[in-house]
Amino acid sequence: MLAEQLVTANGKEQVLRALGEAASKLRRTLGESLPSLQKYDAPPDAVTTASLEALQAYALGVRAMTIKDDNLGAVTYFQAAVNLDPDFAMAYARLGTCYLNTAQTTRAADSTRKAYQLRERTSEREKLYIASHYHVFVTGNLEAARQAYEL
Repeated sequence: MLAEQLVTANGKEQVLRALGEAASKLRRTLGESLPSLQKYDAPPDAVTTASLEALQAYALGVRAMTIKDDNLGAVTYFQAAVNLDPDFAMAYARLGTCYLNTAQTTRAADSTRKAYQLRERTSEREKLYIASHYHVFVTGNLEAARQAYEL
């Protein structure tokens, strides 16, 4: 074993935040550089949008997608998020993932392409998520996707 972290969440609403804090501590323990930690460190639920309502819809979509494994249900929430904030890049990216998971490849590529066009308005972590998915779903450039995933 190289390292371990133990954290406690004060309720199910705090699990993602506690997990993010544990991941940061673990990365620091394993020797990741301070500039890298600062550049890529963000709470798992941190996404860039100016609309609280869009963020709420997005959070419901993430819950449906990741906890309930309901990609079709998540599409409704992510679509609502982009309707509320047409510049919400991560909502488009997650929408693309849901479409791909439900074998709607054209819609997946279209949504992911839109997210990629809006990526400059996002955090570094969001940019990497969007770029990796763009290269897998749209361009097929697996080397570029691997580099983004690695970062």
